[in-house]
Amino acid sequence: MHAFRVIVDETKECYQALGILHSLYKPLPQKFKDYIAVPKSNSYQSLHTVLLGPRNMFIEVQIRSKEMHFISEYGIAAHWHYKSTVEPSEKLAQNWLGSLLDLQKNTDSSSDFLEGTKADLFSNEVLVFTPTGEIIQLPLRATVLDFAYAVHTNVGKRTQKATINGNSAPLSTELKTGQTVEVITSRFVKPKPSWLSMVATPRAKAAIKVQLKENSKTDLAKLGKHLIADALEFQKIKIASISKQRWADCLAELHCSTSRDLYIKVGLSEIFVAVVVNHLIQHAGKAAVNALTIHKTKGMAINFAHCCYPIPGDHVTGILTTTKGMVMHRNNCSNLAHIKNKSAQWLEIDWKSDESELFQVPIRVVVENQSGVLATIANVLAQLEVNIEHLEQKTMPHSKKAVNLIVDVNNIVQLNNLLRRLKQLPTVVSARRN
Repeated sequence: MHAFRVIVDETKECYQALGILHSLYKPLPQKFKDYIAVPKSNSYQSLHTVLLGPRNMFIEVQIRSKEMHFISEYGIAAHWHYKSTVEPSEKLAQNWLGSLLDLQKNTDSSSDFLEGTKADLFSNEVLVFTPTGEIIQLPLRATVLDFAYAVHTNVGKRTQKATINGNSAPLSTELKTGQTVEVITSRFVKPKPSWLSMVATPRAKAAIKVQLKENSKTDLAKLGKHLIADALEFQKIKIASISKQRWADCLAELHCSTSRDLYIKVGLSEIFVAVVVNHLIQHAGKAAVNALTIHKTKGMAINFAHCCYPIPGDHVTGILTTTKGMVMHRNNCSNLAHIKNKSAQWLEIDWKSDESELFQVPIRVVVENQSGVLATIANVLAQLEVNIEHLEQKTMPHSKKAVNLIVDVNNIVQLNNLLRRLKQLPTVVSARRN
């Protein structure tokens, strides 16, 4: 095989040269590549064709303009610098170089940036279409969620569902060249930690990590404000009644730039609630007490200890931590006394249930080792609309079997009703909360 490179002045002349070559020699249809209409992700552009020449000899030809040749020889970054002194060629560089700049801005470390850059440079490509016909270039194994972030970060973080070629598809679906992808967004959607396992592109991973951090701060801010407002109400003071000047003085004294910054630090237990309240109230000798009322936990940085799995209706204590916000324990938890001794920032919680929230709780059911027992238990849970998150079985002596489950319930009332129904089954020996 012989190889030739044809360099012309303008893009249109590339196609003219191609037409002349194809009129002289027969082209091989499977060997033609148009990297001008569809550039590679590093902005490489050229026409590639293979011809059947004299004496059945194969001839490979690359056709490109002078500008395309410069990019091929010296790289897109050099081309960007070279063109900036005359007239920026944004169309050529914006996709790949722009994605690198975006990646550099959103990654936490140089090693993350290097890994992301290598993934972009050495990946195979998938070419998919938007509903308007725009081509989106993605690496192999890219998913619908990668596509959404490639369109725009604001599209990615609001992605609710999607279709591929008009058919509904999960966000984790890997894409194939030629597919048309449409993304449906919602302003109520927020990125979840599970999204990180759904994406393959560094740009999407970096954007998701940034948003997760911001969401975490938002939840902590809500928790901190709730803690301060509740402590002030104990003093019969509404948080809205605090003057702007008093807030400004408090922020200055506690070295916080904004009230949101203060709320986040309170949520992280970096500043104690009592300290904030003492700065805000005018009356000497008054301080916040270690008590708090919580009506709902969604949207606040509240976690539930897996050593005791508290649910609404339990007597609980909240431990303020510097990493997880508030961690709730049942008052009879064996670990609580030790934790209280280590942390000065704990609160008695009056937990009012929100019927829309579900909480995990472990239960243990001992049954006669007979066929169909699990189906009977599952049927009871289905009737009560209780979901099973995890199930384990363990054989016991005397033809018994222990079934350990983690189920979702609204509160202790629903849990007690579930246990009572399970105890009524003839094959159940015992049913209790773990």
